[in-house]
Amino acid sequence: MYWTKTEGIGGEIKKFPEDFIVEEKKDGKIWTIKYGFLDKLMNSFSRGSGDHIHLTLIKRNRTTMDITKQISKKMGIHNSKIGYAGLKDKRAITSQRISIEADIDDVKKINIRDVYFKNISKNKKKIRIGHSMGNVFTIKIRNVKKDSLKILHKFKKYEKLPNLYGPQRFGGNEDIGRELVKGDLKSAVELISTHSGYFERRVKTMINHPKRAIKHVPRKIMIFYKNAYQSYVFNKALEEYGWKSPKFLPLPGFKTELDEVTKKILENEGVKKSDFKKNRMKGTFRRSFFIPEWINEKQRGNDMILKFFLRKGTYATTLLRELMKNG
Repeated sequence: MYWTKTEGIGGEIKKFPEDFIVEEKKDGKIWTIKYGFLDKLMNSFSRGSGDHIHLTLIKRNRTTMDITKQISKKMGIHNSKIGYAGLKDKRAITSQRISIEADIDDVKKINIRDVYFKNISKNKKKIRIGHSMGNVFTIKIRNVKKDSLKILHKFKKYEKLPNLYGPQRFGGNEDIGRELVKGDLKSAVELISTHSGYFERRVKTMINHPKRAIKHVPRKIMIFYKNAYQSYVFNKALEEYGWKSPKFLPLPGFKTELDEVTKKILENEGVKKSDFKKNRMKGTFRRSFFIPEWINEKQRGNDMILKFFLRKGTYATTLLRELMKNG
């Protein structure tokens, strides 16, 4: 189902990481992916004061969580000492501000494949989820239709778009989250064991002992699973309402007032409001629609290059799906 009525431009995204560039906007500044001689030189100087080292992390074809895991391992520090405002796409080149509670000289010695650090300084505060303003996206869409610019101009007449969570949020994570919220550890562990990461393999060896197995899942991942379930409920409610949705819909929790549609979804899922309280999930509200800020666009032969800004928590893949309409 598509929300917009324009013809799709077709095409393909993320054929190469270079086709999908994401640059974080934080503190009123866009932290670019550019990394040259001057950046290397500036890394030699120390600025600011405090126990947290702030830096711009530039990565290619890597996940944010994968990189922070490597940093904590190389430095011998707990993952909780590393802060970031949000997760960035894997199949992309991205920049984002992160903080590391460590000695600045030790931070400068870190060497990780397909990763660069720049804009290094000391700070008194840790960077936390939600601290960014949003992201500037520069996207190359390959093999689009010849009249794609005309289609885009019609598409831009939609002043708002559905603020759905993108597919990278899910992939089965929402199912695990549902079982965790319900307190069904056995089902959650069985679902986790079907994935192929390091801790998932550990979980699989203890599948008959759910309480022991679940302890091997990192706390951040447990939160991610539960958040994925909240996102799934939000998407379902928004899709049911359509364009007539209220301005805000809940990411359900024990402190959020639930509308009738969300209540019905949770009832059908066998999830009670008290389940959220047991999991200490307060819940919050999310805008039903977002307004993209278009920067520029151009078409070169069969390829279109788009540049736009989206506020935090909004997915470029949601916008691109509506624009491309690939079936």
